[in-house]
Amino acid sequence: MKVFLMIPEMDLGGVEEGTFDLARGMRDIGIDVTIISGPGRYIPLIEKEKLKWFNLSTKNKTPRVFLKSLKILKDLINQEQPDILHCRSRFPAWVGYYATGKNSRTKFVTSIHGFYKWSIYSRILARGERIIVISDSLGDFAVKKLGADPARVRIVHNGIKFEPYINIKKKQHQKFIIAGVGRLTKLKGFQNLMRAVSIVKKTNPDIRLYLIGDGPYKKRLESLDRKLNINTNFLQGKMSDFLSEIDLLVAPHIETETLKSGVIPWLGRAVYEAQLSCTPVITTLHGVPYGTFIKTDTELLVPPCDVPAMAKAINYVINNQEEMKKIAFRGRDFVIEHFSIEQMVKKTVQVYQELLHE
Repeated sequence: MKVFLMIPEMDLGGVEEGTFDLARGMRDIGIDVTIISGPGRYIPLIEKEKLKWFNLSTKNKTPRVFLKSLKILKDLINQEQPDILHCRSRFPAWVGYYATGKNSRTKFVTSIHGFYKWSIYSRILARGERIIVISDSLGDFAVKKLGADPARVRIVHNGIKFEPYINIKKKQHQKFIIAGVGRLTKLKGFQNLMRAVSIVKKTNPDIRLYLIGDGPYKKRLESLDRKLNINTNFLQGKMSDFLSEIDLLVAPHIETETLKSGVIPWLGRAVYEAQLSCTPVITTLHGVPYGTFIKTDTELLVPPCDVPAMAKAINYVINNQEEMKKIAFRGRDFVIEHFSIEQMVKKTVQVYQELLHE
């Protein structure tokens, strides 16, 4: 089997990391796999692993880039004759859809990794001959919002590298450190975390907030930090660089999964990496009653954008640290059971094989 994995660029990020892990995992079981992307900070790792990479950037979403990329990709497909073109982002999916065409022997597969705001632009992800989603809720989103054929949708949970997170040793420190990790955008909800922390600081002054990441919303968050006077530490780097000193990870997403009995949601890569290090977690889910939080076996859940509920949950963690350690350990075991890279690779390949044998 020959597979092309296509994304805009191979810089640091969840989709990029997942693409790298998927490519390496498929290579290790004998699949001929090539990453098609622009450059980025993952390229040295690609070279170190001796993975195949073709330099085709679709980061800039312009008609000129589209037409140029379409010609290059068509030529590459004609030359290499891959069995699968798996587009893992929207703009590459537009290019890939027209590059494969209706009569191509190359099967067109798409992935949906999050809830997109602009559904018209995002509808291309519903045109895959198979549409891989990372959770049940995203499957509903693909069908109800993007118009996907339910018969084409397949759920494959993301895989997480267990190292180095599972062996991180916690450092002793005086202040209670709360962290939010991810790209600094409005939909990540870090502004709500900052407001919640400002409430908590009134009764627990010895807490610190780390926001780890960068993005277009950073200046607004810095302005809010000055207004609230909470002295947020704005940091950059890998999650693993900071987990040894983080006491609580909060993932305050505005667009998020829905709480469903018996269904495994996708809470985000940062949540599961934190849980692997036995760090307590608070995150958001639709369906949690407004004004309160829910304590599960593995984390605390609050409604999206509910600042008072988030503040209550943070206070609960601070005041019940021994109980939260037990919950964090159960969180680690849950991630190990459900989110290995091996299961992601195996299930993704099964989707490809099913499509090729139709």
